Amino acid sequence: MNTITDIPGHARIKHFIGLIRVSTRRQADENLSLEVQEQRIRSFVENTPNATLNLHIETQSASKLSARRSVLKAALEEARTTKGTLVVVRIDRLSRNMDVLPLLKGVRIYSLDQGFVAPKRLKELVAEAHRESKVISDAARISAAERRAKGQLLGNRSTLHIAQRNGCVRNKARADNKVQRLVDIFRTNSRLQSLTHRELSLTLNSMGFFNQVNGSETVPWTKGSIRAPRAKAMKILMSAQI
Repeated sequence: MNTITDIPGHARIKHFIGLIRVSTRRQADENLSLEVQEQRIRSFVENTPNATLNLHIETQSASKLSARRSVLKAALEEARTTKGTLVVVRIDRLSRNMDVLPLLKGVRIYSLDQGFVAPKRLKELVAEAHRESKVISDAARISAAERRAKGQLLGNRSTLHIAQRNGCVRNKARADNKVQRLVDIFRTNSRLQSLTHRELSLTLNSMGFFNQVNGSETVPWTKGSIRAPRAKAMKILMSAQI
């Protein structure tokens, strides 16, 4: 099993950026669950004296275009700006799409299962993960085609309306929670109420309060995404003063 001593200059590493990921079809896999990945990465980092860890959690297909994976982009940006080491359980948690390679230039990457990954080896591992993904995808398409040919319905349509309703409820609850947290922050520090949308987004990000976009994914605020929550939070504050 790989250890921290596998990393050249490991004693000098002070900051790790952990990336853990599941896709919807792999969430039931106990060996790759978010909890298992997080536990392994935290245990690994604890073996480095005085090192810090910031964890990025993603629920997304690794085959998706990297430019559309906001959590991956945030993790890579942090790795560059902090000169930290990006840690994953294994490379297929990072990506199964070859388009990620240009984005990884200059980023130190360590896989718990595969050790420190140099650029040439990284390309080989991503290519291998891409081939595995294609095999899985092709098998799924063939299976679906065979089921359609037999007249079988794909998916559980009998519960679709329930899933859609539950999704709407969760989305509203998540949006309301963001607004309430913003209200609490404004009450604690009233000067933030007068900041521009851009200034406010940068301040909230520096405070560690990020924009939660689904059950497990958070992304940095932007001046566009903070606009509506800020307006709702200010409306609540103004109503309380009347």
